[in-house]
Amino acid sequence: MASWTDYLSLTLTISLIASAVYGVIYLREQLQKGIRASKDKLHDRGIDISAQGASVKTHSKLADRENYFDATQRGVMKALSKSSVGREDGPETRSSRHGSFSSLYSRKTASANSSPRM
Repeated sequence: MASWTDYLSLTLTISLIASAVYGVIYLREQLQKGIRASKDKLHDRGIDISAQGASVKTHSKLADRENYFDATQRGVMKALSKSSVGREDGPETRSSRHGSFSSLYSRKTASANSSPRM
């Protein structure tokens, strides 16, 4: 014959199992709700996520032919202006990136002459 403690332990065990199942179901629903909210936010930004993968919508139009040629022409002109091809000044008048020796010497003598002496 079962005593009242057996009935009490059976009731506690069943209630613990039921609360664990309810907790798992509640957590699953909250997780799915968070995933749905994240998908909606991403969808508003133009990213769609599905079982097949993700797709991204772009809101910019493709460059047309005239814009492409204009950008190419700007790039070519910028490159030509930076190059030394076709310049008429010789290597002795052209200074390097760090300057020439004569310009360094003239700066040194100029600064020595203009500094006040005590």
